[in-house]
Amino acid sequence: MPDTPAMSPGSGPGPVWRYAMDICRDSRLANRGRRGDDNPNRDLTYRGPTDMNLHRRLSGIAAWSLAIAMLAWSGAANASAFTEALTKDYFALATVQYYYSHDPFAVKARAADQGKNVLPDDPAKKKLSTKDRTDLTAAHGRLMAALNGGFREQNPKQASKAQTSFDCWLRAVAQSGGKDWKCIRDCREAFEKAMAAWKPPVAAKPAPKPAPAPVAKPAPKPAPPPPPRSFIVFFDWNHTNIRADAQRVIDAAVAYAKERGLTRITLVGHADRSGDAKYNQWISERRAARVKAALGKLGFQAGNVSAVGRGESTPLVSTADGVREPRNRRVEISF
Repeated sequence: MPDTPAMSPGSGPGPVWRYAMDICRDSRLANRGRRGDDNPNRDLTYRGPTDMNLHRRLSGIAAWSLAIAMLAWSGAANASAFTEALTKDYFALATVQYYYSHDPFAVKARAADQGKNVLPDDPAKKKLSTKDRTDLTAAHGRLMAALNGGFREQNPKQASKAQTSFDCWLRAVAQSGGKDWKCIRDCREAFEKAMAAWKPPVAAKPAPKPAPAPVAKPAPKPAPPPPPRSFIVFFDWNHTNIRADAQRVIDAAVAYAKERGLTRITLVGHADRSGDAKYNQWISERRAARVKAALGKLGFQAGNVSAVGRGESTPLVSTADGVREPRNRRVEISF
């Protein structure tokens, strides 16, 4: 008959032996009409080597009984590597902890052996402290993400270890109220070690977009023509005669037009505000006519030259009425 390992001297009961001792305590409490797990007056005192020998005998008998029951189960023909590992790992937990075939771990082992989809226990269904619930809920989320992300197929043995170690951790916390610190630590460390084997698949990089077909660049637009230039011919006060400097401006305007092939010219005469409006209108027209005549002498046909007067209505420099302003006595030449 198989026996469980003896404790080293002075080491105290480890998690395997503590679970075994629970079975013995449960058997002592059975006469009180309640199972040890439910009894608030449960005696958790370790009784020493005498109790340990009894525990070892009971554990051997129970392990053989559960092994016989496991051999009677018919494994699923389509069992995967993960369900096979899960069957063994849950069976190992069942033999370590409670040693009878209706233990939840034994039930899970049998379900896995039959090829059923066995999931880890949900912390939301357990009575836990706030801190334990936070830790276990986070761990449960990580575990489910890994299992649903291909952990079962990627590394079946470690995926099974992660799931069964999580259930071991959850049950140890729930049944001891967080007091069985060594069992909790061992199960949690086993869970984290197994989870470290999970390698999330790297998302494939999207195929690079094909380079756009080359598009022929449109021919550059011709540069816009320069804005029409204007020339200004100034006059003496109350005069319409062309001064020498004014003639040079007219000559420059003619040269500009001929270089660019411009044939149509607009002349606008102006006056300052030193006279009355009617007189200023007349003299502005006269000044425009004098410039038109000068253009005619330089080869511009009269029909291509437009000459008008604006009087004092559009001064180049704003002044009060009656002010003589040389810059307002002018004719503007534009094309």
